[in-house]
Amino acid sequence: MNLNGIRKLFSHEQLGSVLQKITQNATEGSIRYRMAPMPELYSKSNSVREIKRDGISYRLDLSDLMDWWFYWGFKDEAHEFLFSKIKKNDVVVDVGANKCILTTLFSKQVGPTGKVYSFEANPDNYEVCLDLVLRNKSSIENCTLIGKGCGSEPGVMRMARTSSNNTGMDRLVSVKDEENLGKDVEVVPLDQELLNLEKIELIKIDTEGFEFEVLMGATAILEKFKPKLFIEFDRNNLQRYNASVQQIIDYLKPFGYSFFNVQSGEYFSSELELGPEFHFDCYCEI
Repeated sequence: MNLNGIRKLFSHEQLGSVLQKITQNATEGSIRYRMAPMPELYSKSNSVREIKRDGISYRLDLSDLMDWWFYWGFKDEAHEFLFSKIKKNDVVVDVGANKCILTTLFSKQVGPTGKVYSFEANPDNYEVCLDLVLRNKSSIENCTLIGKGCGSEPGVMRMARTSSNNTGMDRLVSVKDEENLGKDVEVVPLDQELLNLEKIELIKIDTEGFEFEVLMGATAILEKFKPKLFIEFDRNNLQRYNASVQQIIDYLKPFGYSFFNVQSGEYFSSELELGPEFHFDCYCEI
């Protein structure tokens, strides 16, 4: 039996629950990590698992990468870094919340006196987020969900499906793109939605290349609150929207932001300093 054949055995719920105890905090690429069945090995008819973690009840689809990663409890050093920047009583904004797993973890971090505002443009993912919050309403009362995308100006765009095993890769495209049959979604500037808040300590942005548009729609928020920023950078995704890492650097520098590559552990001030890597997380603060 080959490796995938062995993994397939653990895609069954009972055997998987045994393996799950072994995979907790495994690092990507390790032997424990490679034991877990990959998302594509799960049939859609038998991929849903219900678990409870840190007092929160989750309904996870293991055929979807983000749910799969969380179920097996793999170590994510970038997210650990992100959590270290969040304190009790903070106001956190989650742009590109996917299925709101990070939203629930932010909720725990900020505590009952803090607040989390989560934006998710994908209508299907937003329904999952609503279900998650409703089933845990007594535990995460400090979360506000907004089923909209964020951009530089108000409008309507279309959600494009790009992977059958990773809804986190879905992205916004023009409604004029007749080849895409995805659902239309409302897009709003963050300034329009959240400028009336008293404070914002941190904004996390993961929008599959649309990050520059999100930031341009948050100019007043950046000026008023000077929040910390945690941004996913993917050069290929940015290029789809005619944007670049350097454009984002040039946009944020006048506000006084510094730029830290979470994966390499190094500060940078120009895209030229980054080398060949195309995907990384950037932490920005003033």
